[in-house]
Amino acid sequence: WPTVSYHDPAYTPNHYWRGPTWYNVAYFALKGLKEYGFNEIANSGREQLLQWASLTPEAIYEYYDSKTGTPLGVNHFGWSCTFIIKFLLDWNKSLVL
Repeated sequence: WPTVSYHDPAYTPNHYWRGPTWYNVAYFALKGLKEYGFNEIANSGREQLLQWASLTPEAIYEYYDSKTGTPLGVNHFGWSCTFIIKFLLDWNKSLVL
């Protein structure tokens, strides 16, 4: 779930907003896919992101290499933690009120 398409010339997997995976952006993209009935891809993406986070139990990182899941940026990053919690606790709740 890169922030820039893999096919974009600006894509760089470890260059801040030019391609890495950020949990906040990925959460909303995957949740939107789920809401529109694309459950298989949404659930697969969720599982992949949770698996990446589990590889470094000592810390949740700011962002991750979108192809390998290698943690990047600051460790102990609260914003990412928030969205991991949302993946775990709110995944089956509807966004529509």
